Order: sequence, then structure tokens, then C-alpha cells
Amino acid sequence: MASAQASPRENCALENHLTCSICMETFKDPVTTACGHSFCEKCLGCSLANGNKCPLCKKHQNNTPQVNIVLRTVVEQMIKTQHKDDKYTGAPGEVACDICTEQKLKAKKSCLVCLASYCPTHLENHSSTKRLKGHKLVEPVKNLDERACLQHGRPLELYSKKKETCICVSCMDEGQEEVVSTEDAWSNKKAKLENTKTELQEKVKKRRKQVDEINASLQSCKEQMENEWWDIEAVFTAVVNIVERAQETALQPLKERRQAVEKEAKDLIEELEAEISKLEKNISVVDDMSALEDHIHFLQSYPNLPEMDNVEDWTEVEFDTSLTFGTMRRTVNALLEEIQQELEKLTSIGKSSVQCCQDRDKTKTSRG
Repeated sequence: MASAQASPRENCALENHLTCSICMETFKDPVTTACGHSFCEKCLGCSLANGNKCPLCKKHQNNTPQVNIVLRTVVEQMIKTQHKDDKYTGAPGEVACDICTEQKLKAKKSCLVCLASYCPTHLENHSSTKRLKGHKLVEPVKNLDERACLQHGRPLELYSKKKETCICVSCMDEGQEEVVSTEDAWSNKKAKLENTKTELQEKVKKRRKQVDEINASLQSCKEQMENEWWDIEAVFTAVVNIVERAQETALQPLKERRQAVEKEAKDLIEELEAEISKLEKNISVVDDMSALEDHIHFLQSYPNLPEMDNVEDWTEVEFDTSLTFGTMRRTVNALLEEIQQELEKLTSIGKSSVQCCQDRDKTKTSRG
């Protein structure tokens, strides 16, 4: 069963316990004294040469202890684990050490003079060489070939102002003028970038100010329109109420006239129906008398015929269906006057809308 991989924090704590308190480096051939303290074999030997005492607790030591095999195994295992974490995997952002031959390790720094990248081990050799002390070391760079002159194979250490490109020292032999170091060119260009950045920030500041002004104008205009919205709605609500009242007023005479006409028609119809019934009754009596074949009985009954002079003459009777619209005209005129008064209130509302639009135009014209 494979053991779980230790976390970076655990590895760091373990490394602290496996550090020699004399050289402050990871144990090399660790030895453990009788008092329980551990040191590098060489470090402890040098310390005991000046007195047989433990460097930490100062207890007397009878002899030099042997290498602690278990502790050495732990140290070797820790170093293997660290090297495993430093292996180059080709993941994005990783740069391989150019000096490693077998198993490539991840580069810790890149040298812009040597045009090579170094893992921690080879970087230590590079830093310890006196003639390489002045080399420029930066964070690992993936494409160092782009930092070399493809024509002469040398580092790009100079900058040609005329061609606005980086060149090597050998390119100077070809008559390049106005040449400065890449550091100076970098400083000048960086200063220009800072100026450009300042200008851009100023433009951003101005535009943010305009955004704030537009938002403030928008908020003010929205509040104004909100107030006008309710004013306009109040006007038209009043107009609707006026129209509804006028409608009720205009229809009331018609309702009353309709009731009167219906009643008059009903009364006339009832009278006519009564007389029709009476006339039909007389017709029935006439029919019965006409059917008599007994002359004597016919003549004796004839004087009993109901009087026909009692029937009303309906030729002069008229059904009045005339309508009077004078009240309606007065109602309409009053309605129009009230509506006109309410609509005049919209004039003042329109003036404030114009002012709101003018403020918005002022915001537009201030664009810079």
C-alpha cells in the first residue's frame, strides 16, 4: 500500500528537524551524541577537536559517535522527495534546467548573459563562480533564444534607437549609431510608459467624473419625470372623472324621458286594448243578431244594441315622442370647460420636461 504524500508544510517541519545546528544545513552523515543531539559527522568532529563537549548542552563526550544509519536514511528519503517535486513535467509556466543531462529539473532562475536556465543545484554553482557574479539573473524565461542575436549568436545587450530593436555587441561593427544599453533603453521606455499610464489614468478619471455627472443628471431627470408622471396621471384621472360625471348627467334626462315615454305608451295601449275589447264584444253581439232568422225576435232585439257613440275618437290622440337636447348641450359645454381647465395644467408640466432635456443636453456638450 502506497504511503500518502506529505504536504509542503509537513516537509518544511521535517526539514527543520533534519538541520544541523552547527552548519545550519541538512544533515550530511548525521551522528547522534550520547545526550541525544544530532549533527553532521564532520561538524561534530571539528567541534569536539576543541573540547569533548556537546555543542548544545555542553555535556562531556567520551568518544565520537558513529553515523546514525536510520537518520541518514530519513535524510536521503527527504532529499529524494524534494528532488521529485523539482522534476520538470512540462506543465504551463515551468522552464527546464539547461544543464541537467539525465532527469531535467525545474529551473529556478535564468541568466540573461549565459542565456541558460538553472535548477537550484546548478544555480548554486553559477552563483559561486566569481567571474559570473555580475550576470543578470531573472525569473525562469522559457524562450531564451529570443534574447540572443540569431546572426552572431550573442546576447542582446544593446538597443539601437535608429532601428528600434535590440542588438548584440558584434552588431556594433556594422555601423550602428545611437546605441544604448538595454537597461537604459528599458528605463527610458518604462518612464514613457509611466507617462502614458498617467495620461490614461487622467482620461479615466475625467470619464468617471462624466459618468457620475450623467448618473446624477439621470437620477434628477428620473425623479422629475416621476413627479410629472403622477401629475399627468392626476390630470387625466380628473378628466376621466369629469367625463364620467358628465356622462351620468347627460344620460339622466334620457333615462327620465324614456321612463315617461314608456309610461305614456303603456297608458295609451291599455286604453286602446280596453276599447278594442269593448268593440270586439259589440261585434260579437252584432254577429249573433245577424244570425237570427226569426224576424220578430230580430226586430225585438235590435233596439238593445249597445250605443256606438260612447267610443272615443282616437284620430286626435297623438303619442308624444319628442326629445329635448338643450340639457345635453349645456352638459357638454360645461364638460368641455372643465376638461380645458384640467388640460391647462399640462402646460406647466411640459415646461419642467423641457428644462430636464436642457440639463441633459448640457451634460452631452461637456464631453471631452
